[in-house]
Amino acid sequence: GVLLKNGEDWRSNRVILNREVISPKVLGNFVPLLDEVGQDFVARVH
Repeated sequence: GVLLKNGEDWRSNRVILNREVISPKVLGNFVPLLDEVGQDFVARVH
């Protein structure tokens, strides 16, 4: 996997992984979860 590679092997695998994990579509799926966590945090702080 990406964690056990170095140099160019790491870079090429990381580029592929980034396309899949950091795409706007995928990140958009996390927004509701992050919003819920943020609201819970603010409620606890107040």
